[in-house]
Amino acid sequence: MDNIITKGLVQSYTLNELIPARSKVLASMGIENSVSVPDDVQFLFNEAMKIFNDLAKPIGLIKQINKETFEEILKGKGQNENKFPLQGIVAKASHLALFVFTLGEKISHEIQQRIREKDYPIGYMLDIIASRSTELATVVQEKRFVENIGFASNQKALLYSPGYCGWHITAQQKIFVYLRPEEINVKLNESSLMSPIKSVTGIMIAGDSETHNFKNNFNFCRSCKTFSCRERMKT
Repeated sequence: MDNIITKGLVQSYTLNELIPARSKVLASMGIENSVSVPDDVQFLFNEAMKIFNDLAKPIGLIKQINKETFEEILKGKGQNENKFPLQGIVAKASHLALFVFTLGEKISHEIQQRIREKDYPIGYMLDIIASRSTELATVVQEKRFVENIGFASNQKALLYSPGYCGWHITAQQKIFVYLRPEEINVKLNESSLMSPIKSVTGIMIAGDSETHNFKNNFNFCRSCKTFSCRERMKT
């Protein structure tokens, strides 16, 4: 891999491709498909969706890099676990790209404002919708990355973010140095947390299905409650 894009490519999205299914949103609230949705919950969902459609301004930035460059980013501030999955995953990868996505400041501000004003029902529902939408944006970009590379159908890309599975959150700082997300108005505070809050960043890794396979035998896996990585590997 020696094809480094010197400037990130801005990515645009339509709201239609980022609107989460109602069932997914309600499932996050503990309401499964088999349960009749109460009228007040349906009302909250409808109201929150109106706000989301009015205020969400999705935009992303992607920058392809080589493995040598990413090795420096991967180190972060030296606070990673001694051994963590990303080390082996990167070694098997064929293409890497730094990625950042945000729903914009307006929707994030609205969520925070609703919570401050103790309008918890709408604030909570809007927060779930925005979080699910951000997850969808990641899936959309993973598919785009594979298509742009020209991969066969048995190959895929997945996004890995600092703060998970032994990769320390402070690696965000080096990602920002290389990617410059300020171009799309995403900033980083001293705690390595992003603003707007409904943003995601990380390394997009492409390869065959075996690239993303690893055993859950790391020390930090013992405290994991979801094992969501297993589901990601299956998709």
